[in-house]
Amino acid sequence: MSRYLPDDVAPARHLHAVIDALGDLDRARAAFARVSDEALEDLLERLLPVSETADPSVAPSAVEVLIEQFPRLRVGRGRGMDDFGAEFAVTRPVLRLLRRMAPDDVMALTQRLIDMTPTLYGAFELATIVGHRENAGSKIVPAEDAIAIEEQLKRRLRATGPAELASERSLVRLLFHTLLPPEDADSLCLPALADARVTAALLRDAVAEAHSSALDGTGSTKVAYSLHWDVLVRMYGSEAAVYANAADVRGIDDAKIREDPRLQLALSLVEKYRGGWRPGEFGGLLDDWR
Repeated sequence: MSRYLPDDVAPARHLHAVIDALGDLDRARAAFARVSDEALEDLLERLLPVSETADPSVAPSAVEVLIEQFPRLRVGRGRGMDDFGAEFAVTRPVLRLLRRMAPDDVMALTQRLIDMTPTLYGAFELATIVGHRENAGSKIVPAEDAIAIEEQLKRRLRATGPAELASERSLVRLLFHTLLPPEDADSLCLPALADARVTAALLRDAVAEAHSSALDGTGSTKVAYSLHWDVLVRMYGSEAAVYANAADVRGIDDAKIREDPRLQLALSLVEKYRGGWRPGEFGGLLDDWR
Protein backbone atom coordinates (compact mmCIF):
# COMPACT_ATOMS: atom_id res chain seq x y z
CA MET A 1 0.00 0.00 0.00
CA SER A 2 1.14 3.57 -0.70
CA ARG A 3 0.87 6.43 1.72
CA TYR A 4 -0.04 9.85 0.34
CA LEU A 5 0.81 13.10 2.07
CA PRO A 6 -1.14 16.35 1.70
CA ASP A 7 0.37 18.79 -0.77
CA ASP A 8 1.46 21.12 2.03
CA VAL A 9 3.43 18.46 3.95
CA ALA A 10 7.05 17.76 2.99
CA PRO A 11 8.13 14.11 2.76
CA ALA A 12 10.69 13.06 5.37
CA ARG A 13 13.20 12.25 2.64
CA HIS A 14 13.16 15.88 1.50
CA LEU A 15 13.71 17.11 5.05
CA HIS A 16 16.63 14.73 5.57
CA ALA A 17 18.15 15.73 2.22
CA VAL A 18 18.04 19.41 3.19
CA ILE A 19 19.55 18.74 6.61
CA ASP A 20 22.37 16.65 5.12
CA ALA A 21 23.16 19.37 2.56
CA LEU A 22 23.10 22.49 4.78
CA GLY A 23 26.89 22.79 4.91
CA ASP A 24 27.22 22.82 1.11
CA LEU A 25 25.50 25.74 -0.64
CA ASP A 26 25.07 24.11 -4.04
CA ARG A 27 23.77 20.85 -2.56
CA ALA A 28 21.44 22.75 -0.24
CA ARG A 29 20.00 24.75 -3.15
CA ALA A 30 19.40 21.53 -5.06
CA ALA A 31 17.75 19.91 -2.03
CA PHE A 32 15.40 22.87 -1.54
CA ALA A 33 14.56 22.88 -5.25
CA ARG A 34 13.13 19.37 -4.88
CA VAL A 35 10.61 20.64 -2.30
CA SER A 36 7.35 21.96 -3.73
CA ASP A 37 6.31 25.52 -2.94
CA GLU A 38 3.23 24.17 -1.17
CA ALA A 39 5.32 22.01 1.18
CA LEU A 40 8.15 24.48 1.73
CA GLU A 41 6.69 26.19 4.80
CA ASP A 42 6.14 22.83 6.50
CA LEU A 43 9.71 21.77 5.82
CA LEU A 44 11.09 25.06 7.14
CA GLU A 45 9.12 24.75 10.36
CA ARG A 46 10.43 21.22 10.89
CA LEU A 47 13.94 22.53 10.27
CA LEU A 48 13.76 24.82 13.31
CA PRO A 49 15.07 22.29 15.90
CA VAL A 50 18.01 21.52 13.61
CA SER A 51 18.93 25.21 13.39
CA GLU A 52 19.17 25.38 17.19
CA THR A 53 21.85 22.68 17.39
CA ALA A 54 23.60 22.94 14.00
CA ASP A 55 27.38 23.05 13.87
CA PRO A 56 28.47 26.70 13.48
CA SER A 57 30.46 25.73 10.38
CA VAL A 58 27.26 25.06 8.40
CA ALA A 59 25.54 28.29 9.48
CA PRO A 60 26.81 30.64 6.71
CA SER A 61 25.67 28.45 3.81
CA ALA A 62 22.45 27.51 5.64
CA VAL A 63 21.57 31.16 6.23
CA GLU A 64 22.29 32.03 2.61
CA VAL A 65 20.07 29.31 1.17
CA LEU A 66 17.26 30.02 3.64
CA ILE A 67 17.21 33.73 2.77
CA GLU A 68 16.81 32.71 -0.87
CA GLN A 69 13.50 30.94 -0.14
CA PHE A 70 11.40 34.07 0.56
CA PRO A 71 10.02 34.42 -3.01
CA ARG A 72 8.55 30.92 -2.81
CA LEU A 73 6.51 31.52 0.34
CA ARG A 74 2.81 32.34 0.37
CA VAL A 75 1.87 36.00 0.83
CA GLY A 76 -0.58 37.17 3.47
CA ARG A 77 -2.05 35.73 6.63
CA GLY A 78 -4.84 33.48 5.45
CA ARG A 79 -4.55 30.71 8.06
CA GLY A 80 -6.49 32.15 10.96
CA MET A 81 -5.89 34.51 13.86
CA ASP A 82 -2.68 32.75 14.92
CA ASP A 83 -1.07 33.10 11.48
CA PHE A 84 1.75 35.68 11.64
CA GLY A 85 2.84 35.13 8.06
CA ALA A 86 4.99 32.57 6.27
CA GLU A 87 8.07 34.78 6.60
CA PHE A 88 8.61 33.51 10.14
CA ALA A 89 9.30 30.05 8.74
CA VAL A 90 12.54 31.53 7.34
CA THR A 91 13.44 34.19 9.90
CA ARG A 92 13.23 31.91 12.94
CA PRO A 93 15.80 29.31 11.79
CA VAL A 94 17.97 32.08 10.32
CA LEU A 95 18.07 33.85 13.69
CA ARG A 96 19.06 30.67 15.51
CA LEU A 97 21.78 29.89 12.99
CA LEU A 98 23.21 33.40 13.23
CA ARG A 99 23.36 33.11 17.01
CA ARG A 100 25.65 30.11 16.60
CA MET A 101 28.20 32.24 14.72
CA ALA A 102 30.83 34.64 16.05
CA PRO A 103 29.68 38.30 15.84
CA ASP A 104 32.44 39.25 13.38
CA ASP A 105 31.43 36.36 11.13
CA VAL A 106 27.78 37.46 11.29
CA MET A 107 28.77 40.96 10.20
CA ALA A 108 30.88 39.70 7.30
CA LEU A 109 28.12 37.35 6.12
CA THR A 110 25.45 40.04 6.40
CA GLN A 111 27.49 42.60 4.47
CA ARG A 112 28.02 40.10 1.67
CA LEU A 113 24.39 38.98 1.48
CA ILE A 114 22.91 42.50 1.63
CA ASP A 115 24.38 43.01 -1.84
CA MET A 116 24.42 39.46 -3.17
CA THR A 117 21.21 37.72 -2.06
CA PRO A 118 18.78 37.60 -5.00
CA THR A 119 15.99 39.76 -3.58
CA LEU A 120 15.82 43.08 -1.78
CA TYR A 121 13.28 41.59 0.57
CA GLY A 122 15.73 38.88 1.64
CA ALA A 123 18.38 41.54 2.27
CA PHE A 124 15.84 43.61 4.22
CA GLU A 125 14.84 40.71 6.48
CA LEU A 126 18.47 39.83 7.17
CA ALA A 127 19.29 43.44 8.07
CA THR A 128 16.25 43.45 10.37
CA ILE A 129 17.22 40.23 12.13
CA VAL A 130 20.77 41.28 12.99
CA GLY A 131 19.93 44.92 13.67
CA HIS A 132 18.50 47.05 16.45
CA ARG A 133 15.08 48.07 15.13
CA GLU A 134 12.59 48.25 17.99
CA ASN A 135 10.44 45.12 18.41
CA ALA A 136 12.14 43.44 15.44
CA GLY A 137 15.93 43.41 15.64
CA SER A 138 17.83 40.84 17.68
CA LYS A 139 20.89 43.08 18.18
CA ILE A 140 23.32 40.41 17.03
CA VAL A 141 25.73 43.04 15.71
CA PRO A 142 26.76 46.26 17.51
CA ALA A 143 24.58 49.33 16.97
CA GLU A 144 27.13 51.11 14.78
CA ASP A 145 27.42 48.03 12.55
CA ALA A 146 23.63 47.84 12.30
CA ILE A 147 23.57 51.45 11.05
CA ALA A 148 26.19 50.61 8.42
CA ILE A 149 24.13 47.62 7.26
CA GLU A 150 21.00 49.78 6.97
CA GLU A 151 22.88 52.30 4.84
CA GLN A 152 24.17 49.49 2.63
CA LEU A 153 20.59 48.26 2.17
CA LYS A 154 19.41 51.76 1.26
CA ARG A 155 22.14 52.05 -1.39
CA ARG A 156 21.02 48.79 -2.96
CA LEU A 157 17.39 49.88 -2.82
CA ARG A 158 18.10 53.22 -4.52
CA ALA A 159 20.08 51.44 -7.25
CA THR A 160 17.31 48.94 -8.01
CA GLY A 161 15.43 49.45 -11.26
CA PRO A 162 11.62 49.76 -11.45
CA ALA A 163 11.01 46.34 -13.02
CA GLU A 164 12.91 44.54 -10.27
CA LEU A 165 11.43 46.74 -7.55
CA ALA A 166 7.89 46.04 -8.75
CA SER A 167 8.45 42.31 -8.31
CA GLU A 168 9.63 42.54 -4.69
CA ARG A 169 7.73 40.96 -1.83
CA SER A 170 5.97 43.19 0.74
CA LEU A 171 7.10 46.36 -1.01
CA VAL A 172 5.18 48.73 1.29
CA ARG A 173 6.76 47.24 4.40
CA LEU A 174 10.21 47.27 2.82
CA LEU A 175 9.99 50.98 1.92
CA PHE A 176 8.31 51.89 5.20
CA HIS A 177 11.29 50.64 7.20
CA THR A 178 14.03 51.90 4.91
CA LEU A 179 13.08 55.11 3.11
CA LEU A 180 9.91 56.50 4.74
CA PRO A 181 10.34 60.30 4.60
CA PRO A 182 9.37 62.74 7.38
CA GLU A 183 5.74 63.85 7.60
CA ASP A 184 6.45 67.26 6.06
CA ALA A 185 8.17 65.82 2.94
CA ASP A 186 6.45 66.68 -0.35
CA SER A 187 8.23 64.54 -2.93
CA LEU A 188 8.67 60.89 -3.84
CA CYS A 189 10.73 58.94 -1.34
CA LEU A 190 12.27 57.05 -4.29
CA PRO A 191 12.31 58.14 -7.98
CA ALA A 192 11.24 54.64 -9.08
CA LEU A 193 7.83 55.27 -7.50
CA ALA A 194 6.97 57.37 -10.56
CA ASP A 195 6.98 54.18 -12.63
CA ALA A 196 3.46 52.78 -13.09
CA ARG A 197 4.68 49.23 -12.47
CA VAL A 198 6.06 50.17 -9.06
CA THR A 199 2.90 52.13 -8.18
CA ALA A 200 0.78 49.11 -9.14
CA ALA A 201 2.87 46.87 -6.88
CA LEU A 202 2.65 49.36 -4.00
CA LEU A 203 -1.12 49.79 -4.31
CA ARG A 204 -1.66 46.05 -4.47
CA ASP A 205 0.49 45.54 -1.39
CA ALA A 206 -1.12 48.47 0.47
CA VAL A 207 -4.56 46.84 0.65
CA ALA A 208 -5.40 46.18 4.31
CA GLU A 209 -7.96 43.66 5.51
CA ALA A 210 -10.01 43.59 8.70
CA HIS A 211 -11.88 40.41 9.60
CA SER A 212 -14.87 40.37 11.93
CA SER A 213 -17.28 37.66 12.99
CA ALA A 214 -20.93 37.98 12.05
CA LEU A 215 -23.35 38.43 14.96
CA ASP A 216 -26.02 36.14 13.50
CA GLY A 217 -24.61 32.96 15.04
CA THR A 218 -23.66 31.44 11.68
CA GLY A 219 -19.93 31.55 12.36
CA SER A 220 -19.35 33.45 9.14
CA THR A 221 -16.85 36.29 8.92
CA LYS A 222 -16.89 39.62 7.16
CA VAL A 223 -13.91 41.26 5.51
CA ALA A 224 -13.51 45.03 5.22
CA TYR A 225 -10.85 46.58 3.01
CA SER A 226 -8.93 49.84 3.17
CA LEU A 227 -5.50 51.14 2.14
CA HIS A 228 -2.46 51.93 4.24
CA TRP A 229 -3.24 55.46 3.16
CA ASP A 230 -1.03 57.46 5.50
CA VAL A 231 1.95 55.41 4.40
CA LEU A 232 1.21 55.88 0.70
CA VAL A 233 0.83 59.64 1.14
CA ARG A 234 4.17 59.84 2.95
CA MET A 235 5.86 57.82 0.20
CA TYR A 236 4.45 59.90 -2.65
CA GLY A 237 4.59 63.26 -0.89
CA SER A 238 0.88 64.17 -1.10
CA GLU A 239 -2.57 62.74 -1.68
CA ALA A 240 -2.63 64.43 -5.08
CA ALA A 241 0.54 62.56 -6.06
CA VAL A 242 -1.03 59.23 -5.03
CA TYR A 243 -4.08 59.98 -7.20
CA ALA A 244 -1.93 61.04 -10.16
CA ASN A 245 0.29 57.96 -10.02
CA ALA A 246 -2.73 55.69 -9.57
CA ALA A 247 -4.14 57.23 -12.74
CA ASP A 248 -0.94 56.26 -14.55
CA VAL A 249 -1.49 52.67 -13.44
CA ARG A 250 -4.80 52.68 -15.28
CA GLY A 251 -2.79 53.26 -18.43
CA ILE A 252 -1.24 49.81 -18.08
CA ASP A 253 -2.64 47.14 -20.41
CA ASP A 254 -6.31 46.73 -19.44
CA ALA A 255 -6.04 42.96 -19.75
CA LYS A 256 -3.34 42.86 -17.06
CA ILE A 257 -5.54 44.85 -14.70
CA ARG A 258 -8.54 42.61 -15.38
CA GLU A 259 -6.40 39.60 -14.53
CA ASP A 260 -5.35 41.10 -11.19
CA PRO A 261 -8.30 41.31 -8.75
CA ARG A 262 -6.07 42.68 -5.99
CA LEU A 263 -5.00 45.61 -8.15
CA GLN A 264 -8.60 46.22 -9.21
CA LEU A 265 -9.56 46.39 -5.53
CA ALA A 266 -6.70 48.79 -4.77
CA LEU A 267 -7.64 51.12 -7.60
CA SER A 268 -11.28 51.14 -6.53
CA LEU A 269 -10.19 52.03 -2.99
CA VAL A 270 -8.10 54.93 -4.31
CA GLU A 271 -11.25 56.29 -5.92
CA LYS A 272 -13.10 55.97 -2.61
CA TYR A 273 -10.35 57.93 -0.88
CA ARG A 274 -10.48 60.54 -3.64
CA GLY A 275 -14.18 60.95 -2.92
CA GLY A 276 -13.50 61.65 0.75
CA TRP A 277 -14.14 58.22 2.23
CA ARG A 278 -11.96 57.18 5.17
CA PRO A 279 -12.13 53.99 7.26
CA GLY A 280 -11.95 55.69 10.68
CA GLU A 281 -9.77 53.84 13.14
CA PHE A 282 -9.30 50.82 10.88
CA GLY A 283 -6.50 50.45 8.34
CA GLY A 284 -3.89 52.76 6.92
CA LEU A 285 -2.12 53.39 10.21
CA LEU A 286 1.62 53.76 10.60
CA ASP A 287 1.44 51.64 13.76
CA ASP A 288 0.71 48.55 11.64
CA TRP A 289 4.45 47.82 11.23
CA ARG A 290 5.97 49.20 14.39
